[in-house]
Amino acid sequence: MKALLATCALLGIAWLASAQKEPPRRKSPQETAAAKIAADLKEARALLKDVSDRKTREKLELLIGRAELAAKDLQADLAALAPAASLSKDDFAKLLKGVKDQSFDDGKRKYLEALPKTTRLTSAQAKELLATFSFDRDRVPAGVHLHGLVVDPELFVTVLDAFTFKSAKDELLSKIKGK
Repeated sequence: MKALLATCALLGIAWLASAQKEPPRRKSPQETAAAKIAADLKEARALLKDVSDRKTREKLELLIGRAELAAKDLQADLAALAPAASLSKDDFAKLLKGVKDQSFDDGKRKYLEALPKTTRLTSAQAKELLATFSFDRDRVPAGVHLHGLVVDPELFVTVLDAFTFKSAKDELLSKIKGK
């Protein structure tokens, strides 16, 4: 029983340590893992009552206590890293209408550059906004600006479909890599 509990505590600590070393790619799997760790530690704490050896029990209490604190910190860190939500469909429709209401690409670019830095878009929304431009000349700087606003930068390559010429696509990629 002691060995089982000790192994459970050590596995929980090792699992927690590995989760802290790797930055989360997506919100849900890591939060799920952190919640699982917390639940396992709670169960280990409940089993700890059955350990009769005082010295072993105290050591395990200390280890479980540290692991619980680390799990709480991890959950708080993961919550802080959660990506901001993109614009709702209604808000995006208003933004898209505002861009379309601009007669020329220069006005569309300036309109998008006036968005607050706290605005968040999906790459699909950025692509739709860039598709309203007539020419790649203004589409490139607008694309660079929108890149900084997307919640899913790993999908930003899909935005390239809004561009007409390969040279403009290459220019955009070059500029966002330099950011």
